[in-house]
Amino acid sequence: MFPGATVFPEGLSIGSTFDLPLVKESLCQGEARSSGIHILSTLVLETDRDGRMGRNMEAYTEDPYLYSRIAENIVRGAQGTNVSAPDKVVALMTDFPTQSKPASGLERGGAVEVSEQSIRENFLPPWIAAFKARALEVMGVGDVVTPLLGFVF
Repeated sequence: MFPGATVFPEGLSIGSTFDLPLVKESLCQGEARSSGIHILSTLVLETDRDGRMGRNMEAYTEDPYLYSRIAENIVRGAQGTNVSAPDKVVALMTDFPTQSKPASGLERGGAVEVSEQSIRENFLPPWIAAFKARALEVMGVGDVVTPLLGFVF
C-alpha cells in the first residue's frame, strides 16, 4: 500500500466470489512490477477457522478445497509461465499453517492445539496446491517450516 496504488479487496471478499478466473486475472502483478516490486505476498494460505482472529479478512475462505483452487490460480496469475516477464511477480506464500487456530483466539502468540488429521485435511491442502503450482517463495518462520514440510511430502 502506497500513495496512488490501486486498493484491492481483502481475501474474504475475493474468496466469496467463487470466481477462479477472476482470482487469476485480478491480481496486481502488473502494477507491482511497474513500480519496482517483484514479490507479492497476496497468497495468504491460512484457512479461516476461528472467528476471534483479528486478521481473518486476509484469508480467502474456510474451505480447504476452494482455498486450494484459489492458491493455484493466484500462483499461475502472479507468476505465469515466465516470472521474469514485465507483468509477472513471484508469489510469496504466507503466513504459516495453523496460525488461525490458536487455542486462545489470539493471533501470533497463542498455543495451537490441532490434530495431525486436522492439519492434513484443513490447513495443508492450500499449501500443497501452491507448491504444486510452483509458487517460488515461502515466508519463513524460524526453524518450524522444515519439519512441517515433512507433512506435505
